[in-house]
Amino acid sequence: MKADLHTHSTASDGSLSPSELIEEAKREGVVALALTDHDTLSGIGEAGEKAKEVGMEFIPGIEFSTEVGKSEIHILGYGLKNSNQIGGLLSRLKDSRMDRLLLMLKKLKNLGISLELDQIIKEGKEGVYGRPQVALALLHGGFVASVEEAFDRYLGMGRPAYVPHFKISPWEAISIIREAGGIPVYAHPGVSGRDDLITSFVKAGLLGLEVFYPEHNPQLIQHYLKICQGFRLLATGGSDFHGEVRPWVKLGDPGLPEKYYWEFKAFLSSK
Repeated sequence: MKADLHTHSTASDGSLSPSELIEEAKREGVVALALTDHDTLSGIGEAGEKAKEVGMEFIPGIEFSTEVGKSEIHILGYGLKNSNQIGGLLSRLKDSRMDRLLLMLKKLKNLGISLELDQIIKEGKEGVYGRPQVALALLHGGFVASVEEAFDRYLGMGRPAYVPHFKISPWEAISIIREAGGIPVYAHPGVSGRDDLITSFVKAGLLGLEVFYPEHNPQLIQHYLKICQGFRLLATGGSDFHGEVRPWVKLGDPGLPEKYYWEFKAFLSSK
């Protein structure tokens, strides 16, 4: 079976709407999918309804973008229930994204690149806008030849139009997810390269590691499976699908092996 526990829609920085994402996943043979948009739950309702319609197992999720020093750490959360703390945090994160967007547009203008706010909104579609939407506007406006070039030349950390935004710490994200009855998972640890933080994350309440990921080679997969065994953590995995933003990624590739999916599902059901 194909299970993909890491995907994005237009509710954050993907190019497919929540419904389109489910339809595409169905075409790719995915039978279980989690929507994990950045810092928002706004696409969950639509995706859940479409999943019921097409007969797909659906897991509501989120991906918090956090920082430790100069390291960016992403924490996935699954099965969150109602929480005033999460609602307030998501509202604050959404406001900070718009402030950041306006500053990026101002920096680009100073570089001789004029983009209108409406162009970014058109790329975002669902009300949450960030660097991927600006990158797409740059691409579609003919200023760059690819999304990668937009980040390399203008939007990446340390580049001339980069603007940092409000972020919480990974320990705060883990605590908030646990407080909401969810399962916190350290996303793509091999990409972040901060294994030294895993012990402290576990002490804060971390329950899983994203072991199966497009940029994790077989050696890394075995490395993180051993860490999961040592700390008794869930092993999860997903494609980190964004659609047009990361066109080389396919839904369900890599999928989460069936053994680990059922372990995850059993734990989720017990929460």
